[in-house]
Amino acid sequence: MIAILLAACTPQNPVAVEGVVFDGPGATSLPLGDVDIDVVDLDGNKLGDARADADGRFEFLVEEPGTVFLVLRKDGYVTTSIPGVIGAAENQEIETHAVYLVSEAGASADDQRFDGCAGVGDAGGIVGEVRVSGLIDPITGLSPLSESSKVKVYPVDGVDRTDEAIPACYLTDDGAVWDPEGFWTGAAGTFGIFGLAPGRYQLEVRIEFSAQLFDTVSYPVFIPDDSRARSPWYPAWIELPN
Repeated sequence: MIAILLAACTPQNPVAVEGVVFDGPGATSLPLGDVDIDVVDLDGNKLGDARADADGRFEFLVEEPGTVFLVLRKDGYVTTSIPGVIGAAENQEIETHAVYLVSEAGASADDQRFDGCAGVGDAGGIVGEVRVSGLIDPITGLSPLSESSKVKVYPVDGVDRTDEAIPACYLTDDGAVWDPEGFWTGAAGTFGIFGLAPGRYQLEVRIEFSAQLFDTVSYPVFIPDDSRARSPWYPAWIELPN
């Protein structure tokens, strides 16, 4: 989950949040202006809205802290849902590069890489990578990709639907195309889940070395009611099991 802000005690006043929208994930992305933003809660109820200015900067007020989703829309980009936690300070700024849109071209490239995976090209989708937190590769300066993670998603609506979990698809080790025999993330560290109807989901990531040695982390996901939407995960963090 992208940590927009860190949660703590409940503030007495509304939380003023500001940040910048970028044109993609990662440190090389650039600010993206004129983006419409809806702020919704875990149930998809709209809490407020904002519009990024020409420099990508935006601000909004939230009455109570907690988990929210920023739903971003702009021509040339697919509707993008970014989760985060609104914290305790009355004035807080979202970390740089945490809020971004997925371009139509980028989404189409993902669809092509995962061609053949169930639901590709339909409705909502999740594409992301899994990285191991707490470690840094001395060559790249990045946390390493997880090669042994399994990913699935299931609906959340007040009823136990874990038995309806949809497993992810994985890329070949070189990251070129979907591997129909892929058992877990592999060297590419990338997963995709497609064909999701609008609504709230739980994304579950499990790093596994054996039946006895594993760790699992879950993240909230919201798929907007748009003809084409993405909830990207760059990255989903997981810790090595003790």
